[in-house]
Amino acid sequence: MKYLLIHLSGAMDSSLLKSLEHVLTDRETSPHTIIVNFEGVSLFSENCHQKFQEIFSNPSPYLKIGFSGMKDDIKASLPWIGSLNVRWFVDLEVARNFYEKSLANDSKKESPYPRISEYFRKGENFYVYCPACSVKLRIRSIGNHACPACSTKFYFKPDLKTEGEDMQTKYEMLSLD
Repeated sequence: MKYLLIHLSGAMDSSLLKSLEHVLTDRETSPHTIIVNFEGVSLFSENCHQKFQEIFSNPSPYLKIGFSGMKDDIKASLPWIGSLNVRWFVDLEVARNFYEKSLANDSKKESPYPRISEYFRKGENFYVYCPACSVKLRIRSIGNHACPACSTKFYFKPDLKTEGEDMQTKYEMLSLD
């Protein structure tokens, strides 16, 4: 799971919304937790209401999206905002804490599939072998996976403590102006 923190600032207009949509589209094929921070947004343009609703009403199932820091006067001017398929947080710190605790709880759950524990690592990628057909697979995240060659399902969770890494969450920061 990768984390992305997006700080928005200025007026939420069509160009800012297009940039935000591009960022989400680039990441919708792999699991991401995305927090969109609206603290710097001063105005929400009326010409982007419909597009904003389209983007956040039905996001990719790989994306966990949360909004933080939206000013009450802006939120009040958007009566449809409560129907979006996102979580709402008062501020950025509350959002971060929620998702970090969620990740810790998810990693404690046991999977019904066999666990792969042998792997080797290159950068951010992990390489494992399918337990059924021994095909070499590149894995980028912890969790349930399926082999594309034989459709065997398995669970992957590396023991990063043995590699000497700490288990703290690393956020990728992005600011859209």
